Amino acid sequence: MDSFLGKIISMKAKFGNMMSSMKNMFGGDGSDAMDTREIEELKRNMQVVRDLFKDQQRTEFIVATIPNMMAISESMRLIDELRKESIPVHYVFVNQIQQENDHCTFCSTRRKEQQANLSFVDKTFTNMKLSKIQFFDREIRGPYALRTMGRQLFQDEEEAEEAKKEVKDEKTDANGEAEDAKMEDRATVPTSSSTTSPSQERESTGPENVSSSDN
Repeated sequence: MDSFLGKIISMKAKFGNMMSSMKNMFGGDGSDAMDTREIEELKRNMQVVRDLFKDQQRTEFIVATIPNMMAISESMRLIDELRKESIPVHYVFVNQIQQENDHCTFCSTRRKEQQANLSFVDKTFTNMKLSKIQFFDREIRGPYALRTMGRQLFQDEEEAEEAKKEVKDEKTDANGEAEDAKMEDRATVPTSSSTTSPSQERESTGPENVSSSDN
C-alpha cells in the first residue's frame, strides 16, 4: 500500500501542474482532494501500523475458523499472507465443533463431516497451536460461560496454571505437616520412673484397720 502511495506522490509531482491547468480550463477551482502533505502523513501512519503488526512483543494474530473446507482454505491463505509480511501468527481457533448426539441424525452427520475436516486441520497446521471449541447451544454470556470457553481456548495455559496451583498446594500441605510434627514433639513429655517407700504407700492408701480384743 505504501508503494502505491509513493507512486501516487511521484505521479502527482510530475503531472500536478498539468492537472491543475486542466481543472481551471473546465471551471474547476484547481484544488486537490488530497495534497501531497496528507498523502505523506498517511504513508507515515501506515508505516507505524506495519511496524506494530510485526512487533512480536506487542502484537499477535489469532486465526479463528470453523470446521468446513472453505473456511479452512481461507484461513490457510490468511496465514500464508501474514507470514509473508513477517506478522506473528501462532494460534488457530476452530469454533462450532459438533458434539456427539446419538438422538439427532443431523448432528451425527455433521459431526462425521467435521471430524474428517478436523483431521485435515491437524495435518495442515502442524506447527501451530490448535484450540478446538465445541458448538454451544446458547450465546456465550457472563463470567461462568466465558471461563468455560476460555478453558477450551487456552488449554495449555490452563493446564500450566493448574499444575502451579497443585505444586503450591503440595508445598502448603508439606509445611503444615511439618508444623504439626513439631507441635507433637513439643507436647510429648518423657515419663520418669520413681520408687515409693512403704510408709508413703500407707499414707497414700489411708490408715490401716486395727482390731482390739478384750482381756
